[in-house]
Amino acid sequence: MIIRSLIKQSEEACENAGVNSNFARFLMLELLKENNIDMYLNIEENLDASIEKDFLEKLERVCNDEPLAYVLGYHWFYGYKIKVNKNVLIPRQETEELVAYLLDYAEFIYDKPTIVDVACGSGAIGLALSKEMNTRVVSTDISEAALQIAKENADNLSADMVFYEGDMLEPLIENGLHFDMLICNPPYIKQNEVIQKSVYDFEPHVALFGGEDGLFFYQKVLEKAHLVLNCNGLIAFEIGYDIGEGVVNLARKYFPQSQIRLVQDMNGLDRFVFVHMVKTKRIHKEDKDKVIHLLKEGKAVAIPTDTVYGLAMRSDDSILYDTLRQIKERPENKPFPLMVSSIEQLASLVDLTDRDRALVNEFMPGAITFIFNKKKGVFSFLGEQETLGIRMADDPWVMEVIDGLGVPIWLPSANVSNQPTGTTSDEVLAQLDGKIEGVVLGESGQKASSSVFDLTKHEIVELRKGPISLETLQNHLENL
Repeated sequence: MIIRSLIKQSEEACENAGVNSNFARFLMLELLKENNIDMYLNIEENLDASIEKDFLEKLERVCNDEPLAYVLGYHWFYGYKIKVNKNVLIPRQETEELVAYLLDYAEFIYDKPTIVDVACGSGAIGLALSKEMNTRVVSTDISEAALQIAKENADNLSADMVFYEGDMLEPLIENGLHFDMLICNPPYIKQNEVIQKSVYDFEPHVALFGGEDGLFFYQKVLEKAHLVLNCNGLIAFEIGYDIGEGVVNLARKYFPQSQIRLVQDMNGLDRFVFVHMVKTKRIHKEDKDKVIHLLKEGKAVAIPTDTVYGLAMRSDDSILYDTLRQIKERPENKPFPLMVSSIEQLASLVDLTDRDRALVNEFMPGAITFIFNKKKGVFSFLGEQETLGIRMADDPWVMEVIDGLGVPIWLPSANVSNQPTGTTSDEVLAQLDGKIEGVVLGESGQKASSSVFDLTKHEIVELRKGPISLETLQNHLENL
């Protein structure tokens, strides 16, 4: 039969069976590729009888809801052909996103990291990392059958990998192994959750279900991870879209001093949790260039100001804003204040009335934060937030840091939300050691937070009392 006609008939067969019709075209594409035939160049040609027979037999399996990857016997993952069968879970697209994140971590945090992939299944994550980084990856799994597939994939791809059979971290602990990066995509579907028939009927249940709440294996890893992680180690989890809060809470329980990030996938669903045992750098104030360098790299650094310690983060990246919110454990509806180094910089971000300009010119720099209406298009990632709280510190050192960075900085107080505000580096470290990249040693200036005034309405509203009073502002305006 002519290839185009056979594809059309097969797509109809898939639709009648309630299966995605695209599977028919993809199946044909892969089978022809295996036979060194370009489907699109030969789509009007007759198909070889043996290939047609193979295609129709495999199509019948697809129409019976068997996953296409099992029908083919392989799956493409991060550009690599991975063998799969009923003994291993089929790697998902979201897991490719995880690999991309890990490659970024490896490049920017580590030199030559040691890596382990726990509950590796087909070995897809470890294989991709090993090939992309040209490094050795250790992998573990409790299933002997799964490890056999992973080993075959490593051999087929000439990947530098070592495999251990055992329950989660146990073989690593038994062998005294330690790593910089611990990756785990464990079973996370809740025990009673209704899932797609093709998944439930064909994929291994040992690789799917994570207990009553989906958290069973995350706890198993987190409660013993300290036994296999190096200083500055990273744990990277793939998670179910509805258990992000649970995994984050477990991570905080076992690694309270770590930097914990909950990250969404390309569909906007909670999908990854990263737990980084950051060793907070102690920086002397004289080493200003080091502070600027860390901020340019997108790191959070606690710095002393003329009021209290602030937690500085570059302002030109939406991901960094979210990272800062997670470090602070700050609610989404509570925005961060911005620190600028000049009135010109401030004016480029917000709409200023004549009254606003008069107050800015008189009280900035100083221990005062003004809330303004932000200009249209500024920090579009803030969504519906229409205002900005902005301050300019009366501290040349802070201004030089911002000028050296080249952009304003988010600068909330250097503490966990609802905890005491830090005014010395020791107080900051008591709350944030291990959660931020660096802290400048010393103490802040007035040891009191700035005054905060809302200028977005006709009447000035005092939001937080501080060194400068509402009466002082009003008197200045009356005397103009």
